[in-house]
Amino acid sequence: GMYDKACDLYHMVLAAGLEPDATMYGSLMKFSAKVGRIALSQELLRKSEGVGCVKTCLWTIRSAGQQGDVKRAMDAFEELRQSQPRMVDGMAYNIVIDACCSNKDMGRAIDFAVQMEKEGVRRNR
Repeated sequence: GMYDKACDLYHMVLAAGLEPDATMYGSLMKFSAKVGRIALSQELLRKSEGVGCVKTCLWTIRSAGQQGDVKRAMDAFEELRQSQPRMVDGMAYNIVIDACCSNKDMGRAIDFAVQMEKEGVRRNR
């Protein structure tokens, strides 16, 4: 579909000698997550470090959950915690909890909910 075609633009942009900005990285991360292009998502995450890191980490978590890869979701969450600890909010926790629940990993989901409460992170309503 259209998201897949948008992902193809990334390599055309690079071939033209251009570098995507934070907005394009964010959009490509979203599109690659939606169509399950894991390799592209991982490449974008590596290339976009420091450029919209929070957004790309959240899309990586979501994509990993959709692909059934809870470990990768957890790794991306931990990367966010390490690189931008003040940006870890209720939305970030909720995305990780959703990834766990979607993959029937209820123990980890509960652990994250407890950790969220202990850290005083407010839930999004």
